[in-house]
Amino acid sequence: MAIVEHAANAEASTGTSAFLLVYPHGFPVPDDVCVALAGAGIAHRAASFPYEAEYDERQHVVYLIDLPRLQTLGKRHMIEHALMLMKLGQDATTVVVAPPGDPNLAWLATNPNVGGWLSSLDPAAVVATVRNAGAVLALEAQTHRLRAKADARAAETEHLLKIGVALSAERDITKLQQTIVRSARELTQADGGSLFLLENDPETGERKLRFAVAQTGPGDAGTYFGAMLPLSRASISGYVALTGDVLRIADAYEIGDANEYRFNATFDQKNNYRTKSVCCVPMRDHTGDVVGSIMLINRKPDFELLLESPEHTEMVVEPFEPHDERVLLSLASQAGVALENKALLESIQDLFEQFVRASVKAIEVRDKSTQGHSSRVAELTVLQAETLNRVEAGIRAFDPLQGQFATQPYSRCATPHSYTISAKSRFRNTSSGKPRSCPTDGSTRSGSASSSRSSRSKPKPAARSSR
Repeated sequence: MAIVEHAANAEASTGTSAFLLVYPHGFPVPDDVCVALAGAGIAHRAASFPYEAEYDERQHVVYLIDLPRLQTLGKRHMIEHALMLMKLGQDATTVVVAPPGDPNLAWLATNPNVGGWLSSLDPAAVVATVRNAGAVLALEAQTHRLRAKADARAAETEHLLKIGVALSAERDITKLQQTIVRSARELTQADGGSLFLLENDPETGERKLRFAVAQTGPGDAGTYFGAMLPLSRASISGYVALTGDVLRIADAYEIGDANEYRFNATFDQKNNYRTKSVCCVPMRDHTGDVVGSIMLINRKPDFELLLESPEHTEMVVEPFEPHDERVLLSLASQAGVALENKALLESIQDLFEQFVRASVKAIEVRDKSTQGHSSRVAELTVLQAETLNRVEAGIRAFDPLQGQFATQPYSRCATPHSYTISAKSRFRNTSSGKPRSCPTDGSTRSGSASSSRSSRSKPKPAARSSR
């Protein structure tokens, strides 16, 4: 059997396998083995260990080495360490060629970094062993990817749950809008994001799109704009808000003329920015009606990655995936309901305050001497509550309620009008004009009350006989 010695500068044989077979320089590979490897589509080459690929796109490496070369590394722990380094350097495993019948090599055969064992370089045995070793590497890599994907999905689900709690707990409308955009960007690893809300123009009553919040970069908390924009299909956000469709665009500058919407490059031109991938989804309320849209731009490999230039953006930005679309739709649904709940709570609070103000005004009209007293008490109470709320230790902080002034006047509602004392007669007797003392019980409030008691002390006339 002829032996083929591969020189250091020998060209590697090409193949269709997903892994590369690497053996040391000077390792004798029979020509029939080379023919068998080529027939099986297994690429192989002589190289140094560990193998450093320059242009080869294959991710997995199967090393083929004989026992004498392994033993030149030293004792058992040195060999085990070398096998581990080759494994950690890349997705790799080692096939050992050793003569049969040596019981002292059991430790090497059971090493987790050894993926195959050959007693001779038989062509069929080499192809089968190497192919199985490559298949095991592919399965291990797939297992790692699936495990990482499962961990990412679990973290994503946990993040969505936390976002739902945060959206329902946030009371400040501006912070709520900023939280919506920030959460959407974190979930999809987007560099920028904007929130648009459908509202009626307060001046014309026309339906328009309010540009609420915009964020760009991992550290941007958001800029609140509040600008009213025309509601039109010509813009990406307007098209989504009007149609309820989802748009995923690989490159914003390559939108075809057949589409109704266009990308506005004004921000890019003013800030030396490059908008590439875009994803825009509608935001709906609990009835399914569209109340706005969320637009994200430039999906990155990592959220914390900072895009330094348009050229850098071209290199690293990726298109948004269908999974990003589903996650963003889920978040948009939560955000739409949260904004609707916030608006409802504000309307209820406003209605309650109007009711209380009207009630207090109606009550105070009955006594001009105490008019304005409830408002003054309310202002003083709010000042006290705000002062207490600034205390961080020793007393529990609380949020002041704007409706405290409702407590004092309602205590007067239970007092009969006949027992109300005016300012002029509060300390004067109505008959003699002399000062009078306050009654200690409720039995002698006025002269009418005394006469009523005396009339009750007189004996009642006998009942008339029916005869």
